[in-house]
Amino acid sequence: MLTKRISPFVSDLSLQNLATTRFPELSLSSDSLPAGMQRIIIGPNQLLTPHFHPDTNETTICLRGAGIVGIVEPDTNCNNPIGSKLVESCLVANDVVFLPQGYPHYFKNTSSIHEMELLLTFENFNFNVITVADIIKQLPNTVTKAVNESVPNAGHAPIINY
Repeated sequence: MLTKRISPFVSDLSLQNLATTRFPELSLSSDSLPAGMQRIIIGPNQLLTPHFHPDTNETTICLRGAGIVGIVEPDTNCNNPIGSKLVESCLVANDVVFLPQGYPHYFKNTSSIHEMELLLTFENFNFNVITVADIIKQLPNTVTKAVNESVPNAGHAPIINY
């Protein structure tokens, strides 16, 4: 089991430190939430698949349950501009996570019994979601084979025979 890590993306939301502000009226979505918000329930031992948003930042609050948020971020310790690392952090009720535009991420419920409920908020109300599966299924077989054989963090995009 992962221990709670300090991450630049995850913080604890203390309810005592919240201040209320009057926001303008927002149009409601089909689930009665204001535009730009989504409520997601992830069942026990389920995963919200890896994806990213090319046109908006996301801020997510864990309302109940516990799990892991995984974020693929640039590896600033790399000696070259190409490289990434996976940062996984525990996420529990009242934690807030900021996911920058374009960063691939996922949420995983680590409980085998309880649901994990998240409130997702987006700066751009008309945002897009691109999953890793969306990308892979569009690739020709030769490219998929090349991806499977590539060496991560080689300093450039890998060149592979096909």
